Amino acid sequence: MLTIIMNTEVKNYADWKPVFDGDEADRTAAGFKLTGLYHALDNPNKVTLIFEVPSVEAMNEFMARPELKERMERGGVIGQPHVNVLTKI
Repeated sequence: MLTIIMNTEVKNYADWKPVFDGDEADRTAAGFKLTGLYHALDNPNKVTLIFEVPSVEAMNEFMARPELKERMERGGVIGQPHVNVLTKI
């Protein structure tokens, strides 16, 4: 199991959150487990998500899905998320 920390900015958190929540079944089916959701104190539109994922391959496959790109656009994600992939030591 790997941990990913994803940082992104959205146009409006209140608009983004329902779109993100609507993708939960697909994330679960891909083996993603959300372990943390945060936003910056000075800007609630800067979001950090922490997931456990089964593998880099599973993450890459999920992130390449056209449905995800469409949801990100609909949710108002600005630019590409910055993703750190971590393994526990």
